[in-house]
Amino acid sequence: LGEAIPLFPGKYAQRWRALKFQSLGDGILDAAVPCRGELGRPKEDARDAAIARYKAAMARTVDVLESDVPGAGIDIGTITVACALGYMDFRFASDPWRPNHPKLTEWYDSFSQNACIAQTAPKE
Repeated sequence: LGEAIPLFPGKYAQRWRALKFQSLGDGILDAAVPCRGELGRPKEDARDAAIARYKAAMARTVDVLESDVPGAGIDIGTITVACALGYMDFRFASDPWRPNHPKLTEWYDSFSQNACIAQTAPKE
């Protein structure tokens, strides 16, 4: 089967970079999943405020990723970021992240061609 690619790089700088991106992707999902749930509930002021906070957290994180785009390697960080961006594409299509993030869009479009990501894309 060949040599397995380590999900968690062993080198210190590479490992911390992978863990940083894992945390950023997790942060997007930690806001996106409950935001999606709140969007399906009856409209009220408190809920609207919570939704706005979730969306602001997602937007700030995508801005950070635009300024420091993940690399081409496959590790826990790049997989997590790709999953988070894919979730945003799928569940928040009416509030797209791509228009103001060209470097991140280019990275995601390229990275999502990897079989491990492409095979999990939702079918339209």
